[in-house]
Amino acid sequence: MRKLVFFLTVCITYYLAGMYHSRSLLVLAVAEILALPVLFLMSRYLGKHLTVSPQVPASFFHRGKEASFSISLLNTSRLPAGLFRLRLTVTEPEESPRHRRVWGQAPAEDKTDAPCRLKPEHCGIVKVQVVSLKVYDFFGIFGSRKKSGCELKGYVLPGENLVWPEGEILSEQQEWDHREERTGETGEEGHDYRQFREYRPGDAVRDIDWKISARMENYWIKEYEREPDGQTALLVNPRRENPFPEEEKCRDAFYEILYALLTALVRLPRGAVIYWPGKPGEGLIQTVLREEKERDFLLTCLYESEQAWREKGEKPELPQSAEFPLEWTGPV
Repeated sequence: MRKLVFFLTVCITYYLAGMYHSRSLLVLAVAEILALPVLFLMSRYLGKHLTVSPQVPASFFHRGKEASFSISLLNTSRLPAGLFRLRLTVTEPEESPRHRRVWGQAPAEDKTDAPCRLKPEHCGIVKVQVVSLKVYDFFGIFGSRKKSGCELKGYVLPGENLVWPEGEILSEQQEWDHREERTGETGEEGHDYRQFREYRPGDAVRDIDWKISARMENYWIKEYEREPDGQTALLVNPRRENPFPEEEKCRDAFYEILYALLTALVRLPRGAVIYWPGKPGEGLIQTVLREEKERDFLLTCLYESEQAWREKGEKPELPQSAEFPLEWTGPV
């Protein structure tokens, strides 16, 4: 449309210059014609120097709340990009991919952020793929378009409206404390180990079994059923035994209740030990929950694991639930 308007402007200027024999209008018409290749080359120049930054930190959203995330762009040219357009493919949890367009401006030799607003309705992973970037000249007549394979990822956390009654969690912790006082269990000697496995980065050095490591010529650690100091343990079991008529609502309800439960566990004096099935081949993973940022990171790990098992079309194999004092089973 802008090209058509510019072409009509040139034609009208040239027509008026010939009708009134005006040299000034004739010079203006010639200048407009000569400006076309300049604007074309300018769009190619700006398109070459404006790129989407590939490294963007993951964003966090809350279900049902409108929020925005930013796409970083870098302009290395000496000219500002007066107008650019990003074509995005946004895939929200349990939703079909949608196409969106984001417009913006980029200053010369500087970074800029293109905001995009979202209001996710389900818990899970949000993927935003930058399909293409088109940069226009100052008048928006010509544009230089190039593909971009940059992909951004965000995590939709549950809402913060549900509150778990902390009295139930505290009673569980107090019961274990009384049991320790009666039996005198302290340290690792009072607990049964579950299995031996290879050492992973982040494991405690004190858990290494040096005898087995010497025979296997590799580091092996001994996993225990319970963490020391009587911490509350929770097994997050994402298996689904029967299909639900409204899977999305059941899945969101599962994460809403789990989020409230984890929030209550964070407030325990000793924290809590959380177990969950990792991605295929990773086995059962555990972490100690003491801070809210660890709670949010745990949910991102659950989302990643859930997606991996769904893509594989299988369900994770978990140990018997009787081995854990608390278990939470939800639909996956």
